[in-house]
Amino acid sequence: MSYDISFKAKLEGTDQWVYVGADWINHTSNTAAMIKEVCGSYPSEWNGKRCSDMYPVLMQGASLLNLHPQRYRQFEPDNRWGTVESTLDFLMKIADNCDKYPTAIIEVDY
Repeated sequence: MSYDISFKAKLEGTDQWVYVGADWINHTSNTAAMIKEVCGSYPSEWNGKRCSDMYPVLMQGASLLNLHPQRYRQFEPDNRWGTVESTLDFLMKIADNCDKYPTAIIEVDY
């Protein structure tokens, strides 16, 4: 199983939503516990959250993984489908989109 993250924003003056930013960002759910440890929530809980609210959470998580990678290696799966480095990349890609589209909403499929 994996997480597919996309971003949608409401067109001003309408009830129509459009996708913005990356088409979707995919990452294995094998590192869900690692993400929960550094971000305080699972990616599945980000569905419907505003990018501006999630940006600091994502940056904090990415910073922890970057500064203390050895501390979080315990969360890497034995099959190596998901590492500290791949999880850091996942968080940064989401954060970059949230920074560019702060009024967008995160959509999570898993």
